[in-house]
Amino acid sequence: MSKTDEIAEYYDNHSMEHEINAAIESGAARWETDIEADPMVGVTVRLPKSILDAVRQTATTRGMKPTALIRQWVERAIANSDRTTTLEMSALAHVVRQSVHDELVNAKLVA
Repeated sequence: MSKTDEIAEYYDNHSMEHEINAAIESGAARWETDIEADPMVGVTVRLPKSILDAVRQTATTRGMKPTALIRQWVERAIANSDRTTTLEMSALAHVVRQSVHDELVNAKLVA
């Protein structure tokens, strides 16, 4: 009998309940019901360098990471939106550009 067959036979005839429960109790594993309902996911957005530089400057001024600031702006734009549809990427870029511009005007860095 091969090692693979031995392993298969073992798991065919043994319960893993104890190992699974031990992993859950130790925090090494969790049930799917413990997963966040709305997990964060990554997205790539291409911005002109000047816009990204302005985002970075504004984020630094606020003591934030640029990605957190962009997320804040997007969340604010969606909360203030009359629409319930998903923002298209071009609309997202517009939101970021407008938010950067507004921040720079408020900081009196541009007219």
